Amino acid sequence: MQGSGIAGSTGVGCNVCVRLVVVACVCAVSLLGRLEASGLGLRESQAANGTVYEGGARFVVYTSTLVRMEYSSSGLWEDSTTLNVINRASDFTDFTTSVVSGWRQIKTSNIVVYYQVGSGAFSSTNLKVLLVPSKTVVYPFKAQAANNLKGWVRSLDGANGAVSLNDGIFTTNGWYLLDDTDTAVRQGDWMVTRAERNQQSSRGVYDTTTLVQYWNEGRTDSLLCGTNDCYSGNPDYTMVRVEGYQPNSYEKTAVQLFDYWDSTLIDNYATTLSTPPSGYTPAWFSNGYVLSAPQTDITHSISVWWSETRQDFLTVGSDEGISYAESNGYILAFDDIGWIYTSPPAKQYQDTYFFGYENNFKTALTDFMLITALKYYAYTDDDYRNDLIPMFRSEKVPLDVLSIDTDWKSPNTWDGWEWNSALFPDPDDFISWADSEGLVLNLNVHPSIVTDDPKYSECSAITGDTLKTDTDGKKCFDWSIYNHTEAFFWLMQPFEQEGIRFWWNDWCCECQGVSNMAGLPADCWLNFLYKYDVDQKGLRGFSMSRIGAALGSSFAPGGAWSEHRSSMHFTGDTYDTWDMLSFEAYVTPRESAIGVPYVTHDIGSHLGTHLADDLYLRWVQLGSFQPIFRLHSQPEGERLPWEYPPVQTQAEDMMRLRHSLLPYTYTTAWQAATTGLPMNRPLFLEYPGYTAAYSYSHEFMFGDSLLVAPVLTSGMDEVSTELWLPPGVWFNWFDSSCTPMTGPAVVTVVSTLDDMPLFARKGCIIPMESYSDWDPLPANVDPLVLRIFSGENSTFTMYEDGGDGQEWQTGAYSTTFLQWTEQSPGVIRSGGSGTLAINSRQGTYGGASQSRAYQITVAPVASSGPLSVQCNGKQLPCVDPDSTDEGWWYDTTNLSTNVRLNSLSVSAAVSVTFTF
Repeated sequence: MQGSGIAGSTGVGCNVCVRLVVVACVCAVSLLGRLEASGLGLRESQAANGTVYEGGARFVVYTSTLVRMEYSSSGLWEDSTTLNVINRASDFTDFTTSVVSGWRQIKTSNIVVYYQVGSGAFSSTNLKVLLVPSKTVVYPFKAQAANNLKGWVRSLDGANGAVSLNDGIFTTNGWYLLDDTDTAVRQGDWMVTRAERNQQSSRGVYDTTTLVQYWNEGRTDSLLCGTNDCYSGNPDYTMVRVEGYQPNSYEKTAVQLFDYWDSTLIDNYATTLSTPPSGYTPAWFSNGYVLSAPQTDITHSISVWWSETRQDFLTVGSDEGISYAESNGYILAFDDIGWIYTSPPAKQYQDTYFFGYENNFKTALTDFMLITALKYYAYTDDDYRNDLIPMFRSEKVPLDVLSIDTDWKSPNTWDGWEWNSALFPDPDDFISWADSEGLVLNLNVHPSIVTDDPKYSECSAITGDTLKTDTDGKKCFDWSIYNHTEAFFWLMQPFEQEGIRFWWNDWCCECQGVSNMAGLPADCWLNFLYKYDVDQKGLRGFSMSRIGAALGSSFAPGGAWSEHRSSMHFTGDTYDTWDMLSFEAYVTPRESAIGVPYVTHDIGSHLGTHLADDLYLRWVQLGSFQPIFRLHSQPEGERLPWEYPPVQTQAEDMMRLRHSLLPYTYTTAWQAATTGLPMNRPLFLEYPGYTAAYSYSHEFMFGDSLLVAPVLTSGMDEVSTELWLPPGVWFNWFDSSCTPMTGPAVVTVVSTLDDMPLFARKGCIIPMESYSDWDPLPANVDPLVLRIFSGENSTFTMYEDGGDGQEWQTGAYSTTFLQWTEQSPGVIRSGGSGTLAINSRQGTYGGASQSRAYQITVAPVASSGPLSVQCNGKQLPCVDPDSTDEGWWYDTTNLSTNVRLNSLSVSAAVSVTFTF
């Protein structure tokens, strides 16, 4: 528990963290799962388990509160996905079904569906649902649930206050019927309209079943409406007015007239209407409802209220000599006997989803997402071995750490404490393979357990059966109770023994307030416990987690002041906006104010799906100069560079640049651990006397020598960025002409997709490394690449150690002092010279190599190049850059002199002199 250095032993832990995760390009689906996709990214699925057939009806039970109700008189079932519903399959089996007294019953714990056998399409009389908890019977095909709590509006264009919202799935009646019947379906990689499922004419029936009412001097013949009273609310009837018969008056006492015409609404008349409105022929019959038709213009828009269903915008056509106007299945036809009103034809295809959630709106939302949200399919052992990792290797994108999100768990993918054998049938073999690929494994964990977990009983026993119960039934740990902590870390031990190096504590969504000790913020304490546990194993302890407070609270007494000792700050789930990118550039250096040097954002955001190409690239660029480089997203997100072809090359180049800077980055992490200086430094930390150092808050120093000003505005061509150059002379990293820029000054830098504003301080020495698929431990950089921006004398002390373990605290590390000296500091011109001194390595560590090669680049230099280059007094030959020979060459494209030295002992000093 004893800290060391200014940053404490947390700095040690995060040193290894930088080594391991610095180029962890594990992204979106590689962390969270894989989207089985092609074309639109939707995967067709077949209804299989959970399916009940009854005549022309098919029911698919998804959960105890969600049932698909599909009717097809032709037996043509729709298994393709639609615009709305993209997950068809169900594996739910916790229900029973039987036929009782002519009714098919489907029973779950929350609802019972009753469908009358042989009764045809779903209607107001042949299908009902019992909501079990409240013992309420509802008729979803009679009328939609009332008291809808509303859900959305297309836009608020022109609004100056409240507007009407469309319905959502939430109602205070506790149920909702989602009608997906007419929604377009997926066919291949595109969408098409629904196949015609109706075996009858879409214009309805008006032959022998036509019912006639005569109006003759007030005489009303009885309507032959089947066994029910005429138009008793059932729309399956046809009413006709025969030409020449009119009612003898227009009296309408207590008669309701429902009619839209020319946007004029006539409704609820309680007095006598002496004359009909212009253009209308009123009719009346025994139940008091009135339907009216225009005398002439049949192409006009009309709406008829029919059984509380209003239809609009009639379409005019002709079929077999009978002209008609149709609206969504409702027919207004006319022939030589006059106007005919018909009900809609009995639908022969219906596709609906019944949500029966009572007052549990969270359940309704979960059900809704089950059928409408993009599903993802978790990566398996085989996917990692044969798909994802080979792709990283073939694209030459370095990868050191594989973080596996919550899918690895069983029996519960959120709270489980066993390997999911369906994904990882042989965990030991998987871990062994990952090790052979140089991959350090990190597992996601949520700090809770469910009662049906095989480890629950023993875990609970350790706590004396005192685990807390969360609102959804899971069990939670109180970090302020010793045996709770003991039980929690006991759960992780078997995985660590198998070879899992560290844990991603994703405490985001459960068990609020799980430390009851005053003055002990739960985040801070749990993060410390993670670090302490790993420290006791002789490794470098740290926690990858949120910091400083607790779930549901953004601040806690005591704050995050202790977090720099324990934490790699995982900042959580953000959205994919330019504002968010900008804020991440701002917040990382600000955390230096609490001593936290290691901040890790989801590069590309967590909550975004497919980003705009320029936004993705600029986020990768920012991430390349963050303490931890970590791509990650929600399941349907895309974060792999090859998922962004227009910027793939540039994104991969930035990732390789990030990796090549590892010796510089690792040394910067060592500085953070031993001095408290952060890796990302706000400008005011270095230049407190300059006002601009405070106002240009999205710029930062990355270590001692690199100035970063990320591009934070959109553009696929040239983008201008205003930035402040601190005092001194600076070189644009991507400027091949090596044009010096002098500060302090506000300047505008134009960037293409190939670059960003990245500046190196004049005279600085940047240690780098050549490409490798991953960095082994210890890294033993060989060859060591040194890039020198000439013009000023400078030094750099490069730090190396074994990459893990506590031995560094007792001296198991090495430093190499590098010094650049110019005869007359400035741009090296003809007659000038410069010398690079690589001092003998001081100290050692387990596995340290005894020799290394060097590649040295000095720029800018005289345009004519050097007259000679000597190593330890020995003249080096001028060689072909593409050869492997030791020697030097001059590159006119970037005014650089380059030197290649073959293997030399690190115990002896090396001196390289350039004479111009």
